[in-house]
Amino acid sequence: MKKIIFSTILFSIICYTAFSQNAKPDAVYRKLIKEYTLNPDGSSTFRLYKEVQLNTHYSFNRQQGETFIVYNPEYQKLKINEAYTIMADGKKVTTPGNAFNEVLPRFASRVPTYNHLREMVVTHTGLEVGAVIYLDYSIDNAAGFLPAFMGNEPLFQEAPVTEMNLIVRIPMDKELKQKTYNIRTAPEITEEKGMKVYKWIFRDLDAMPYDRNVDNSRFPRVIFSTVDLKRAFFKMVAQPAFTFMGSQELSQVAKKVADEEKDDLSRIMKLRSIVNNDLKTWNIPEKYTGYACRTPDEVWKSNGGTPLEKSVLLSSLLIKAGINARPVAVFPGMFYDESLACLGCIEDYIVQANPKEEEQWYISPTNNGQKNMKYSLPGKTLLVLDGAIESLRTYNESQETGEINFGLGLVIHDTSNMTGTMTLEMTKQFNPFYKLSKDKEDAATMISGISKKEITNIEMKKLNQHNALINYEVKLEKPFKILSGYIFWTLPQCREGLAGWHIGYLTDERTTPFAVPELIKETNEYSISYPENMELTSTLKNTELDYSFGKLVISMKQKKQEIFIKHELEIREGTISLADYTAFKEMINIWVDPAFRKLVFKYQTY
Repeated sequence: MKKIIFSTILFSIICYTAFSQNAKPDAVYRKLIKEYTLNPDGSSTFRLYKEVQLNTHYSFNRQQGETFIVYNPEYQKLKINEAYTIMADGKKVTTPGNAFNEVLPRFASRVPTYNHLREMVVTHTGLEVGAVIYLDYSIDNAAGFLPAFMGNEPLFQEAPVTEMNLIVRIPMDKELKQKTYNIRTAPEITEEKGMKVYKWIFRDLDAMPYDRNVDNSRFPRVIFSTVDLKRAFFKMVAQPAFTFMGSQELSQVAKKVADEEKDDLSRIMKLRSIVNNDLKTWNIPEKYTGYACRTPDEVWKSNGGTPLEKSVLLSSLLIKAGINARPVAVFPGMFYDESLACLGCIEDYIVQANPKEEEQWYISPTNNGQKNMKYSLPGKTLLVLDGAIESLRTYNESQETGEINFGLGLVIHDTSNMTGTMTLEMTKQFNPFYKLSKDKEDAATMISGISKKEITNIEMKKLNQHNALINYEVKLEKPFKILSGYIFWTLPQCREGLAGWHIGYLTDERTTPFAVPELIKETNEYSISYPENMELTSTLKNTELDYSFGKLVISMKQKKQEIFIKHELEIREGTISLADYTAFKEMINIWVDPAFRKLVFKYQTY
């Protein structure tokens, strides 16, 4: 009964989604105004005004029924200027006092250091289909709370916008540095009451798309500031945390790891594991902390920190262990601009470490990935955060194609026994170098469809930071599914590569280009011999697709009692355009289709 109910609900959701794509949007911003004002004394004000037309019950039951306003009362003051609803019949319903409730933001829950943050929950009243919500509020920021007067405004909202105004006011003696991305709209510049006023007017903006594998940097936005990046940067790294000092306790932790581990890379990964596992990650948006960073000692003693704080702590521990390391801020490359300060464009904080025995490594203080992050950073600009340097220092990683080459040669002796060899080569981002360097037996977990106990020998032919080459010997007992005189078997494959993307079949409809996780060339070659009392009944349709963005080859040949199968996939471009998406979808869907990895034999007993 539960399965029937679930299936019915799922079918209803699918039907509703399909219908809603062609129907009127659930809600529409009739007017959206965002104002930033820099005052002569260095304080600033942000104001938001919105008029939201409600078109469906979903819009006010799930999407627009409440507005959440987070602020830091130690440095910010919230003021609700106006809040009311005009119902479908024209009646005005003023939002009552008990509809404004302050709570602790969810991301600050169980985070004592930031328990002072507040979230004003505005529950809109008088809601119905055809009603319009009106809300006007402002937040005053104390002078010096933020490193600079700056803004990073994505233009897409959760609902379409009929008209959006972005207004920035600055004193006459200031100059606004600003850029508009992915949309051709320039600001109108005027003077008003002794202030320079920059005003952008955007009309008929689409809603934020809900596609998977989206590159958010391709969406329209405006960034601005009154100072260049260097000025904001030096104010940020002037905090005591960026001297990378620490207590005797931190020194002892670093020394213990340095003494226990035999090489720098092992020390790096062990200290990263301590910072990630022993300290909680507090995902507090920095616009509410003023980009404050506590010292490594304070972070250690509190058993938790923001990604920025944990990157500084990890760097400090590595330095104390005798390893050259620094925290780095990760910018989407197109938004890194030294002429204007856009700290709000930073999307992550990681650590650059330099082990003596290996090339430069990038690691995260918030997850335990076993690979060098450098291969996941193409298109990014990495800014070193160090109070001791006198200029901005950046790094850029180029996009490289990683390869998976898997070869399998098997002999089927009977329905319960086959033996053979495998070869697996993994390069660049697909090479779990550190994991394999610690224990070559982990290579047994790299192949799906063959268990660890079925691998009788592992030989590491080559292992370095860029390339791993492994030979296996296997003995499979009772590997087949047997039914009515037929045996069924699924071809093994490497767990890395495209299998690690977990994307499954791609949808028919898409509104944005597809962001490819990584460039890849994956080749699987199989040679399988079988006895005369077995007959191959399954066939693979030979398929070859070749486009500018990639290539797919599926082939199968048979010679007497032996079959040869080749699967090859290559993706050469990091972004798949909408024009190429249908062809790309066909290519990926063929690759992930389990039918192309199924073998069926008919057998007879003598």
